[in-house]
Amino acid sequence: PVEIGPLYQDKTIKVCATEDPVCSDGMNFAAHDTYADDGAMIDKGVAFASSHLNLDGPGATAVAAPRGNFGE
Repeated sequence: PVEIGPLYQDKTIKVCATEDPVCSDGMNFAAHDTYADDGAMIDKGVAFASSHLNLDGPGATAVAAPRGNFGE
C-alpha cells in the first residue's frame, strides 16, 4: 500500500475502498475503480479540500460537488 510521508500527512486524508490494493492489503483491483461512484468518499474529499482553501478573499464562492457520471 501507498504510505504518506511526514511532510505531506497534514495535507492529505486517507480514503481507501475496501480491498483496494493501492491503499490496503487487499487484492481486488476493481475496488480502485469504485471511488468515482462513492458519494460519501467524494463528500469527504470535498470537505477536506474546501477546509484547506482560503475563502476569505473577495468573490470566493463555495459550490456543491457534482453527482453522478463523474469523469465521463
